Amino acid sequence: MRSSRISCLILLLAGCAATTSPSTETPAPAEGDVDPLKISYFRAYPEPKTQKLEPSYRAVMSYGWKDRLGESPRDVLVKAAPKKLYTGFLSDAEMRKYVRLLKDYGLESLIARDTDTLNPQELNRLALHPQETSFTRVITVATDKGSKSYYFRDQQRSKELIEKFVKCESFITRVTEYSMQVQVVVPEKERVIPRDR
Repeated sequence: MRSSRISCLILLLAGCAATTSPSTETPAPAEGDVDPLKISYFRAYPEPKTQKLEPSYRAVMSYGWKDRLGESPRDVLVKAAPKKLYTGFLSDAEMRKYVRLLKDYGLESLIARDTDTLNPQELNRLALHPQETSFTRVITVATDKGSKSYYFRDQQRSKELIEKFVKCESFITRVTEYSMQVQVVVPEKERVIPRDR
């Protein structure tokens, strides 16, 4: 009788240990617990026909961003490219993966600025300047809690920073080309109301 009680006690203690020991695996966060994410990129591209420089803003946002904050990128840099705004949406899981990859490419070691400190009108002017346009490129990563931008001109302090920026830039270009739907913002005076068919 005594030995059976001891056996039961051992089993009971073992069960308690199993339920209170921490899990060795970290569970994936629930979709609603994840910060909304946005990756954006600003620079000027030459128009195919005229080769005239045209500032462009491209943003990829998570569906969590869309659900919580709407379809707008909520970025001052949108004003730097008033005629060309390209946006797209990806799942929260995909966006988390892309942000992790950017960190692997060295994004967090780049010189960063608070996005709101950038002057969109000045960036627009520099992007159109033949000698300045190649330096006027900006990568931004944001959540609903804040935003950091990485300006290519700021990275000119070392070859390593330049190479890391170019690697992140190349990756973001591929992501935006793959993922986004194009939304071209046309000034109101240039809009044409489509005719009924």
